[in-house]
Amino acid sequence: TRLWSLTEREGYLRLRTVNVCDTVADARNTISQRTFGPECGAYIKLDVSEMKEGDVAGFAAFAVSPTRSAAGRAAFWRSAARSRVFTFLATTRSLMSLGKAASFLLRDSPGLVVMSVDCDFKNATDKAYFYYSLDGENWTKIGDTLQMNYYGLHFMGYRYAIFNFPTKQTGGYVDVDYFRVENKLLK
Repeated sequence: TRLWSLTEREGYLRLRTVNVCDTVADARNTISQRTFGPECGAYIKLDVSEMKEGDVAGFAAFAVSPTRSAAGRAAFWRSAARSRVFTFLATTRSLMSLGKAASFLLRDSPGLVVMSVDCDFKNATDKAYFYYSLDGENWTKIGDTLQMNYYGLHFMGYRYAIFNFPTKQTGGYVDVDYFRVENKLLK
């Protein structure tokens, strides 16, 4: 199984679900980019129309060490009858499951979702903020602010991570239209 493709849909990065899991840390097809200071903001546009029930796709501020993970994410979750957008904040690997997510239902299941993460490193603030939009213009802040923590991590710094993983079955995919990053907070 191919985990990703740049040719299946021209102009898009396709991320296929691979192994059933319940965390970003265990998703095998995560694409990442290091964050930078003193501040940065990034956003992605996802076509989520081909996700299967239980699939989770989105955008994270992510750091991993051999013994712990620290992450926050804006994600779209396809449930059986409804769709949810949520953010999730964690300080340890054991807390990175869907059950700890703060979520809310969308009235209709969207085809496209835009997600954004702003990272503020000025004066050792070290905070990440999460947003979503269904049209790329009207943004909604979701969840709490992630207090980024650098102690005990395997590498220095956080990364932006685009991910897609299945919690029930494989076979779904998302298409990433774009990933954009700037050297300023976007919201």
